Amino acid sequence: MVAEKPSPEDALRGAKSYRPNLPRHERLTNWDKRAKIIFNGKPLKYDSIYISILPQTDWKLSIVIKKCCGNAVQRNMYRRKIREAFRLCKPHCRQPVAVAITVFKKPDNLQVNTLSQFLINHIKSQLE
Repeated sequence: MVAEKPSPEDALRGAKSYRPNLPRHERLTNWDKRAKIIFNGKPLKYDSIYISILPQTDWKLSIVIKKCCGNAVQRNMYRRKIREAFRLCKPHCRQPVAVAITVFKKPDNLQVNTLSQFLINHIKSQLE
C-alpha cells in the first residue's frame, strides 16, 4: 500500500488567513459627524485625496471614494490601502483622532507607506 503525500495546499488550508478589518467601533458612518470633522478639522491634500483630521476621544475613520475613480475593484483597492495606512499610523500617535478621507479623482500612485507617514506627520503636528 502506498502512503499519500501531503500537498502544500493541505498545509495552507489549516492556517487561518484573513486580513484584519477595521473594527466596528472605529468606523464613522454618521454623515453629520463626518461633516463636523470636515468643517472643524484640519484640511490636508495628499495627491488627489482630501483628508480632514480632528482630535477626538477615540479613533474614527470615514472613507468616501467617488465613482469617477475607476471601477469597483480599483475603488476597493484604494479603500484597503487607506485602511492599512490608518492602521499603521495609530501606534505612532499618542492621542486618538477622527479622520475623514475623500478621494475625488483617481490617485496617481497610492502607496500605503507614504500615506501612513503623511498621516503620522500631520497628526503629530496637529496634536502639538
